[in-house]
Amino acid sequence: MNYTIGLDFGTHQTKVCIEDASNPAQKIYEFFEFEDLDGNKSVLFPSIVQINNDDTLSYGFVDDSGYKTVSNWKDKLLYFKNKIFNKQTEYNKQLKKKKHIFRYFKLATFSNQQWQYGIKPEIISVWYLTFVLFKLQKKYGNNFFTQMGVPYSINAQDTEKQKSTAYKILISANLLVSKYVNIDNFLKIKYTELWQNTELPDYSEQDIIDFGINVMPEAFAGLSSITQQGKLAKGMHLLIDIGGGTTDIAFFTITDNLPNIHAVMSFPQGLNYIFEEYLQANNLFSMSEVQQLFRNNQEDFEDSVSFYHRLLKDNTNKMIQRVEQEFLNKKAVHGWSISKFRGALQDKHIVYCGGGSMYNSMRIALSNFTDIRLINKELLNIPYIKNKNIDVSLFTILATSYGLSIQLENEITMIPIEKFFDNLPQKNEEKYDWRKEYGLVDT
Repeated sequence: MNYTIGLDFGTHQTKVCIEDASNPAQKIYEFFEFEDLDGNKSVLFPSIVQINNDDTLSYGFVDDSGYKTVSNWKDKLLYFKNKIFNKQTEYNKQLKKKKHIFRYFKLATFSNQQWQYGIKPEIISVWYLTFVLFKLQKKYGNNFFTQMGVPYSINAQDTEKQKSTAYKILISANLLVSKYVNIDNFLKIKYTELWQNTELPDYSEQDIIDFGINVMPEAFAGLSSITQQGKLAKGMHLLIDIGGGTTDIAFFTITDNLPNIHAVMSFPQGLNYIFEEYLQANNLFSMSEVQQLFRNNQEDFEDSVSFYHRLLKDNTNKMIQRVEQEFLNKKAVHGWSISKFRGALQDKHIVYCGGGSMYNSMRIALSNFTDIRLINKELLNIPYIKNKNIDVSLFTILATSYGLSIQLENEITMIPIEKFFDNLPQKNEEKYDWRKEYGLVDT
């Protein structure tokens, strides 16, 4: 296939990069541009699904004149309970209306995050991805291969579950594309009918091949484009991906110029968390106004940013403690001291990406990882970009979709943290190159 779609399905917003390999000697990259309700184009597509007044669905943007509202049944139940006990209340007049606007369904799909709606987040994710695939189909036809990022876990069993979920929602989205043929048909369907026609099927390896899909770790995709160019030194490093709704922390090394992700953990706070904290103390502003204030002057958000940094430090320390424990578990075999291990982490890279990383105030050194790097346009060094008008500051957000659009020649090898130190040679062995891979060389 000539086109490889790098699909970065985001908690807050989705990004898509397309690799055109029609001429293998000169591959062309394009970031897909979505239109908002006013016809403006953006490479950032909000992860939003809305049920409209006529029971159809719309995607990416909130249409204030068209969303459907429903009574909050918990409140209604309480009203009737109060009425039974003859309590004086005007609760019925104050009955809250709940907008049928869905956000954070990606987070709920791939985590244990609580979901308050009757429609499962996996189903919402399928509908959203179907819309994205239809938009791509309209421009590129059916001749493309899709690679989507998946949030990996420290636990291998959880990782397999997340991969399985990713394949199921991608296959389900492709089945809906086949059923409804084009985007106009799809947008006419009422959500009740769509709900009946949406399944999360079991799948085989042949299904993955037939639908032309693949999933890979988001952290790997974000790093692979820069490590393949030798932009980072060998050794043990950290990746911090600050998104709108979540922050991902990955512990990785570099082998043969490819990142080897050994442990990943996430926590459900990102850039929006800082905005929401600010809004609680300054409720006269709208979210868009707060976002603009943050762009103009981050000093006003010092308290919220500081609290976020504490969360980031706490979660990073948990990650490092886990890695140290695995090192100590193998000490009887390799003989290296924990001080030597900690010394090997001194001044190593901490690589930042994601929307929250655009701002200087968000990027800090963590533990011994003090060599701060930002994945930006210069570091990515994309050979040829078709879009000429992309704001240069957005490339830290677009890095993962770009990495996902690059077809890999070899299978991704991921050594889980439990096995990471299995190949570390004994201290008295003369295997300098192996020790160098871990950063444990004598100085």
